[in-house]
Amino acid sequence: MKRVMYVFYALLFVEGLSIIYIRTLRPQIYRTGLINQTISNILAKSIAIYDRNTFKYLEDNFNYPVTFDQNGRLCNQLFEFASTIGIAQKNSLSPRLARWSPIRECFDIRITDENTADGQKVYFAKEEETFGPAYLKFEKKAFHIGRTFKKLKGNMQSWKYFSHVDEIVRKELNFRQKHIIAANKFLSSKKKGNSSSTYVSLQVRRTDFVKKYSSLINGITLKYINSAMSAFLSTFTDVIFVVVSDDIAWCKNNINSTKYDIIYSEGHSACQDLSILAHCNHSIITAGSTFGWWGAYLANGQATYYEKWLKHGHWNSIPFVEKDVFLPRWTILER
Repeated sequence: MKRVMYVFYALLFVEGLSIIYIRTLRPQIYRTGLINQTISNILAKSIAIYDRNTFKYLEDNFNYPVTFDQNGRLCNQLFEFASTIGIAQKNSLSPRLARWSPIRECFDIRITDENTADGQKVYFAKEEETFGPAYLKFEKKAFHIGRTFKKLKGNMQSWKYFSHVDEIVRKELNFRQKHIIAANKFLSSKKKGNSSSTYVSLQVRRTDFVKKYSSLINGITLKYINSAMSAFLSTFTDVIFVVVSDDIAWCKNNINSTKYDIIYSEGHSACQDLSILAHCNHSIITAGSTFGWWGAYLANGQATYYEKWLKHGHWNSIPFVEKDVFLPRWTILER
């Protein structure tokens, strides 16, 4: 007990701290001579102190939080979130997710708010405490950054950042019940009696790919769409294609609805559309679309994408490594 009190006061009166913050953590085991003492969670708790002026930790025996800059839309942030979990696990850090993240609107996230650690305050990272892994390729050094950084910056668009925590990521990305109900209601609307239908999603992203990013990206083609749909028809029976797109009119005007059994997702929110993709059995995606990527990842079935989706092999001079972005078990087709 004397040792515990000594630690408390020594930390409490560190010179030069005008304002300090004390946080209780999990019970710790202290070694005093040859005796191991388990410290009671009530009588003595480990302490973490922060300087409110510098936003820096002075000591923390348990929680080393790490969060990420929220860049891009929903599925860009899913890459950032999943990668943060993976990088945190490799560096003995504790991942955080902001309470206002759009991810929380879609999923029942268990990971705590980035502002809290065991119910107490944790401050945001300063810029010099930020680490930016590679965007469209895997950067192994992200697994060896230690506890220096409090924030990750960048899209981190590689499954390799979180493949070792795949089970954890999938458990975190459990859709909210209202989105599950919406997806099941929509999919069952086309089901034929008691038949066992095979749902194959077709995610078509066009608007910005054929306009804003047309100088960088090779958009989805009818050749690829028909090739992928035919491949699934030859493999499975009673196939229903579920079209989710930002250009439904183009899909209706160009995809042969007499040849394929098709339903179109219309009037759904982004969370509902993603839930619909995830509740399909298999996936056809637009290469380069993070929305389609996550729909296929969460569906966890067979998936196709097309080759040479980047016109110059890179994104605005950012290197791209195909095997780091697309899962190895997915099938690549000609565009």
